[in-house]
Amino acid sequence: MNRQIGIDFAMTTSAICVRDTDKQPDFIRFNGESYTPTVILEKGTVTNKKGEEVAHDEAYGWEAQKATSFHGLLKDNFKIKLLSEEKKERQEAESLTRKFFKYLYESYKNGMTDMKGTKPEKVTTVVTYPVKFPKAVQNFLKQAAEEAGFENVIMKSESEAAMRYVQTHETEKTRNFTKQHAGKQLKVLLEDMGGGTSDSAVFKYNTEDPEKLEVLGFYPKGGELNFGGSEIDGILCEFYKQKIGSHIVKILGQGDEVLGEKVLRNMVKKHKEEVLSPELQANQTAGVPMGLAGFVYMLSDPNCADIDRTVFEELLKEYLPQFPKLVNGALEDAGIRGEEIDLVLLSGGHSQWYFVKEMLLKETKLAVKEDAILSFPKPHLVVAEGAALMEKKAPAKTISGDPMPTPPKQRMLAWVKKNGKYGLIDQDGNMVTACEWDGIHLDDIKSGAIRVEKNGKWGLIDKNGKQIIPCQWYRIFEFSDGLAKVSGNEGYGFINSAGNLVIPCRYTEAHDFSDGLARVSGGYINTSGKLVIPGKWIRNDDFHEGLAAVCKHWYSHSYDFIDKTGKTVLTTKGFSPDSSGFCNGFVRGEPIGVESSYTTFRNRKGEEISSYGFDFARDFCDGLAMVCNDDRWNYLKENGKLLTSRWWEKLGEFHEGLAYAQSDNENGYIDKTGQLVISGTGLWSNGRAFHEGLAYVRKNGKYGFINMKGEVVVPFILDNVYGGFYNGLAAVSKNGKWGYIDKNGNEVIPCEWDDASPFVKVD
Repeated sequence: MNRQIGIDFAMTTSAICVRDTDKQPDFIRFNGESYTPTVILEKGTVTNKKGEEVAHDEAYGWEAQKATSFHGLLKDNFKIKLLSEEKKERQEAESLTRKFFKYLYESYKNGMTDMKGTKPEKVTTVVTYPVKFPKAVQNFLKQAAEEAGFENVIMKSESEAAMRYVQTHETEKTRNFTKQHAGKQLKVLLEDMGGGTSDSAVFKYNTEDPEKLEVLGFYPKGGELNFGGSEIDGILCEFYKQKIGSHIVKILGQGDEVLGEKVLRNMVKKHKEEVLSPELQANQTAGVPMGLAGFVYMLSDPNCADIDRTVFEELLKEYLPQFPKLVNGALEDAGIRGEEIDLVLLSGGHSQWYFVKEMLLKETKLAVKEDAILSFPKPHLVVAEGAALMEKKAPAKTISGDPMPTPPKQRMLAWVKKNGKYGLIDQDGNMVTACEWDGIHLDDIKSGAIRVEKNGKWGLIDKNGKQIIPCQWYRIFEFSDGLAKVSGNEGYGFINSAGNLVIPCRYTEAHDFSDGLARVSGGYINTSGKLVIPGKWIRNDDFHEGLAAVCKHWYSHSYDFIDKTGKTVLTTKGFSPDSSGFCNGFVRGEPIGVESSYTTFRNRKGEEISSYGFDFARDFCDGLAMVCNDDRWNYLKENGKLLTSRWWEKLGEFHEGLAYAQSDNENGYIDKTGQLVISGTGLWSNGRAFHEGLAYVRKNGKYGFINMKGEVVVPFILDNVYGGFYNGLAAVSKNGKWGYIDKNGNEVIPCEWDDASPFVKVD
């Protein structure tokens, strides 16, 4: 039995979750609670109002917070000061952090003392951190946890932990999400809204390879925007003092105004979380905190301090607009449009406010629907539990097989990662460029350029690792039609694969080229930068298969599809097309002006091809489109008929003529008639797409490969696989490290890297 410990060392509260392999996750208790305030009361003395010296020993968490009369010795919000540029502040924060981790370790040991069971063979500790924390701070947190006594400490971002929670937490929403987006690469926005600060992060998540998470951007970068619950506490305290009278501070502190402020703030914080937030969520009016009720009773207007949504929003009129800035700042840092976000995750206790979802839907650049915003019953515990649920790596067996084959003649490249930096290797395992980059992107290598990142800027190198242009742009996007969008000081422009700026950075909004045209502020331009289709629309999409959807007025309930001359060739009434546009002759979309939305398809004549409506659907590919109803999956044919009468619980996309399917007690691969031609029932599960005649499947927590006869050709000894076989090699993980195997299972490039990508052909 192994044990994994998840630690969320947060600004205002911290939590420890423990997961043993034979048990459900459970939280360490702090004074009966599953979390503890991140507060330290330093040892010292204070003078009371009688002039007596009163001593207090060092205390932590709830015990520290209860000692209100020793407010001068309380230390809180020290986590954010780990980022301080002031050396003295940073050193104090580091000292307090070390102390607090020792307190967490002692709490963990005491919490496990009374638990009966087998002693774990191995203990792994996962400590989480905000994505804005640089590597140096991450390393310090790891060191502090190890010094405190935690074993085998690894660091994971809060984004990774929250995503792991979504994968494993059994709620209707998360089950629906996992099933509807199976096999898809998603862009996810995480809003971690704590009491001290709120952090916004955008990351790329591949549902086929859950452990691969790429952070695209985050905001704020430092402490310049502290959109936390404590900000609301301060505003509410001032409101109650104004309505009731500032004398309440002195009374609450028994003459000590500093103590009174502390008592009032704690009172308001508790009232805010337990009464005010739920009441406003239900659109009700909330009274004053219980401890202030006696003061209000004496007023001529005892209802003057009641708060409804109107009062609340007036109080926070300068505070609330910061929330869209938080979201939009992360999108801008990631260099993506709001409509590219597939999912929004809300964690942290502050995320339960009614205004969060409303503002996400109405006042940010996002274009998600409400059902794509996931929140959780105990949001302040999401990160710790997600960290405890990170998959543990078990020792792998040695792969045996034939001698190493002769490397393919075709030159190939892949990126590898070590010590937080990326480099390039060829198929012989030779380093093409050292692990010196913050990111390497091989998506568009056929353009002749490879995008790289260093120190927050982007540049280009060639296939030999030679610099084409230095890292000088805020962002370089993927090449399309020979050009790549870049972000500079003046806006967006486009460069070619030689790194030359061929279209100046003059646009406030720009999108990648598609079908030879790119959307920019003011219309569509060609690859020469000429505005060929001017226009202003409330929505206009990229060109796909020669057409782009545009809309001038929401109230019209119609969209026009224009061709590359700007001429309208199709108008759809009562139908909102998906931004992905036409794909293989069909466009997905939803009806406009109906009570319950559903997804349907239309052809290039604007005709609806099926009488069915679906909860979710994907584009047509090879004559079939994946569709979902009531958490069950099927395929739709181009004639509007379903492939089969059977609906599957899980269904993959067709690759090489087969698709993985799973339902109830049966699983395997179906052909394009819907027949199960490879059965994995009782043998293996979680099959992925076939690539080069092989697919990886899972058994007892390990991965192996099968061929198209269902025969196991690589045994179940792999911890993870990245995508499958590409160009004769597969990126695999063993014992926590990545390398490459051939189709016989031979380890042709040793598993020694922290991460690795599939190989791509260079020429």
